[in-house]
Amino acid sequence: MPINNIVPICMKSRGTVFFYGFRHYHLDRCVFNSSDLNDIEYSRSVYYNKVEYFRFSSSLGKFVGYTEYGVMQANYWNRQTSYLAGMRATKVRYCKPTIDVDYQHVLTKSGELPYVRLDSTAPFGGKHPAMLVCSVYDFYPKQIRVSWIRDGKEVTSDVTSTDELADGDWYYQIHSYLEYTPRSGEKISCMVEHASLREPLITQWGKYLSLNILNLPVRNSALCFFVHGALPDSMLSVVLVPVIKDKVGKLNSSDNYRPIALASVMSKMLETVLLCRLERYVLSTDNQFGFKRKH
Repeated sequence: MPINNIVPICMKSRGTVFFYGFRHYHLDRCVFNSSDLNDIEYSRSVYYNKVEYFRFSSSLGKFVGYTEYGVMQANYWNRQTSYLAGMRATKVRYCKPTIDVDYQHVLTKSGELPYVRLDSTAPFGGKHPAMLVCSVYDFYPKQIRVSWIRDGKEVTSDVTSTDELADGDWYYQIHSYLEYTPRSGEKISCMVEHASLREPLITQWGKYLSLNILNLPVRNSALCFFVHGALPDSMLSVVLVPVIKDKVGKLNSSDNYRPIALASVMSKMLETVLLCRLERYVLSTDNQFGFKRKH
C-alpha cells in the first residue's frame, strides 16, 4: 500500500520484559496520511536486544519474520486463526477511532492569522536611546519568523527575541525587540512570516496609530482612550489606556495608566482633532470615570 506524506504515531508500547539482561518488547504503530482505512497501516514489531525479529503488518494481513527465530514465531502466530483475526481487526478497532480524534482536534486545525502589535518601550540600557517591541499573538502553528525592516533593509544587529511562548490553548506568542537611534524620516517595520499568511505581514511603526484607535473595544467596562497633553516642542502625543485591576480604584491615579504607543511626529491639526473627538466622546457617555468639563 503506497502511503505518501505519512504521519506516523506510536499508539502503544507494552509487553516489556527482560531476558538475560536484554529487553524484549513489542511496539504497535498506526501509520496514516488520511482517516480513510485504505490509507492506514497498523503494525506490531517485536524486538529483542534492540533487534526487530518479527512483525505483523495489516497491509500483508500476517506476521513476517526477519531472523531465523523470528520466522519460526511468525509461522506459529499465523496458524493461530483467532489471534490473527484479532490483529487484523486492530486497524479498525483501535487505529481508525484514534486517528479520527487526531484529525478532529489537531491535524485539521487550520493555521491562525497572527495578531501583531508594535510598541515603544524602555531600552535595556544599551548603546541606543530608543527601543521598539514587536509582539505577535495568537498564531498557530508554532513556527514563525519575525524580523525588522529599516528603510527597506533587514536589521540584523541590536535585535533580540523571545522563544515562541505557548499560551496553553494551542496558540503561541513571540516578542522581538529592536534597540535603535531614531533618524529623521526613517521607516521602521516589523515583518512577520507564518504558514497562515500568503505573504509577509508588515507593520510599519507609527503608521498604525490613527483615529480608529477611538473605536477599540472596552474591556472590564473601564475604557477611555485619550491623547495626553499637547507637546508643542516635539509635536508628539502619547496614547494612554487605563490599566485597572479592580473595579474599585482611583481612576485619576497615574498608576492606572501605561503608554501603549507613540505617534511619530503628528501635526498640530491631527492632534487637535483627536482632542476634540475624545472630549465629545467622554462627555457623551455617562462619565462614570469622573472626568470634569473644562470651563
